[in-house]
Order: sequence, then structure tokens, then C-alpha cells
Amino acid sequence: MDQGVAALAGAAIGGAAAALAAVIAGRAARHQARSQERIWRNETRREIYTTYYAALHAAIGASHAMAMQAIGVVLRAGSGRDAGLAQIEQERSPERQQERDEAGRLVAELTSLHARVVFEGPSSVREVAKELVQTVHHDHAFCLAIVVPHDGEPPAHEYLSAIREQLASTEDRLSELAERFLTETTRVLDGEIAP
Repeated sequence: MDQGVAALAGAAIGGAAAALAAVIAGRAARHQARSQERIWRNETRREIYTTYYAALHAAIGASHAMAMQAIGVVLRAGSGRDAGLAQIEQERSPERQQERDEAGRLVAELTSLHARVVFEGPSSVREVAKELVQTVHHDHAFCLAIVVPHDGEPPAHEYLSAIREQLASTEDRLSELAERFLTETTRVLDGEIAP
């Protein structure tokens, strides 16, 4: 073979090899970038989901404390109107107001974090988070209406069992939804659900 043809063939083979190496390197870089993005996205989601879950439990805890106050109002009301009015007056104290304000702040914080969860998704997580935040808001409003009634009158004692049932039902629903939230977020973070 002529030296010129051999040099030309060598250059062509070398060029093809370099082009192939560049394509392979480009694909590897894109794959690496996608992997890094998935890792970053999972870390971001994990942080958001964990913060939301902690805020959820703080809001539920504050609601539970208000629920116990609500039951106390109804129990005192069963001792007579004056005892019920005295309990309502106690609930209006600055200390109790501070507790209610803190519960309201925790519910507002959960609502704020809810927006981040909705943004991160996916839809299965968005759906359960929406149900959670709605249930927490409903529970908070229900307890607040009992603890500080709008008409200034204590709730009738005969409503105690209905109030307890409502509170227990809400607590069960919140537990079920919190478990679903954990299940769905775990599935997302483990890659079982596409973003």
C-alpha cells in the first residue's frame, strides 16, 4: 500500500475514532448530568417532604391540644351554664390565646409548605397533601369554634359524644392520610413513581 494512502486511511480511522469518542463522551456527560439532577431533585424533595411531615405533626399536635380544651369546655358546660361560661372566660385568657395563636401559626406554616409540596409533586403526593391540609384546617376551625364559641355560649353537654366522635374521626383520618403521605413520598424517593 502506498504511504500516502496509508496515512490518509490512518487519518480517517483516527478521525472516526475521535468522533466516536466525542459522541460517547457526550452521551456519558448527559447521563452523568441527568443522574446528578435526579440526585439533587431527590435531595430537594426529601427535604421538602420531611419539613412538611414535621410541620404536619406540629399542627396536628396543636390541634389535639385545642381538642382537649374543647372537650374541657363541653364537660364544664355540663356542670351548668355558669361553669361553662367560666370555662369560656378561661379560654379567652392571654395564655390560652397564645396557645391558639401558636396553633394557627403552625397551621399557616403547614399551608405555606403545602405550596412547595404541590410544586414538587408528583400528582399522587399533591393529592394526599391537599387532603391533609384541608383536614387540618377543618379540624383547627372545628376546635376553635368549640373553645371560643361565636355566640359566647358554652356548647350543650349532650353534644359531648358527637364532638368526641368528630374529633376521633378527624384524628383517625389524619393518621390515615399521614401514613399515605409517607407511602407516596417513599415511592417517589425510591424511584417507583416517575416525577
